Amino acid sequence: MVSTLTAIVTGLAVRPSGNSHDVIHVAAVVSFAGYAMALWQMSIWYGRSWSTTLKATVDGLIYAALTAAVFAWLWPR
Repeated sequence: MVSTLTAIVTGLAVRPSGNSHDVIHVAAVVSFAGYAMALWQMSIWYGRSWSTTLKATVDGLIYAALTAAVFAWLWPR
């Protein structure tokens, strides 16, 4: 789901022959939002340990970087 949403938003924001930097930027931001931002509410509202949330956020950052790299690699030139 995250990659599908990332593809839709990146496809709308960057042209097929767009700059790799733009593809990486848009794909990283959107996929980070999908992978990690929803986890923060668990610590705010439900008392989940902040260390667990921070570890999951770092994982989301890594997944977002990998997703953005794949999008930049496979983006039409």
